[in-house]
Amino acid sequence: MKNNPVGALIVAALCLSSLLSIGLVIYYLTTMRQLERVRAQSLQMNSTMTFLQDLAGTAVNYSRTNAAIDPILFQYGLKMRPATPMPSVTIPGPVRPNR
Repeated sequence: MKNNPVGALIVAALCLSSLLSIGLVIYYLTTMRQLERVRAQSLQMNSTMTFLQDLAGTAVNYSRTNAAIDPILFQYGLKMRPATPMPSVTIPGPVRPNR
C-alpha cells in the first residue's frame, strides 16, 4: 500500500479540530459558571441597595418628627445641613474721579 499524505493531513486536521472544540467547550462551560456567580452577586447587591435606600428614606422621614437623628444623617450625607446666613460683605466699586 502507498502512504497517502493527503489522508494523513486530513486526519491530523480532524484531530486538531476536535482538540480545539474540546478546549472551546471547556472554556464556554467555565465562563457560564462565572456568569451565573456574577448574576447571583448582582441580584444580592440590588436587593441590598434597595433595602438601604428604603432605610435611608425612612430615616429622613423620621427626622421630620425627631431632630435628634439629624447628626447621623448629616454625617452620611443623607440630609443637607441648614444653610447659615452669610455675613454681608460690601465689595467696593470702581473709583470715580471727582470733576
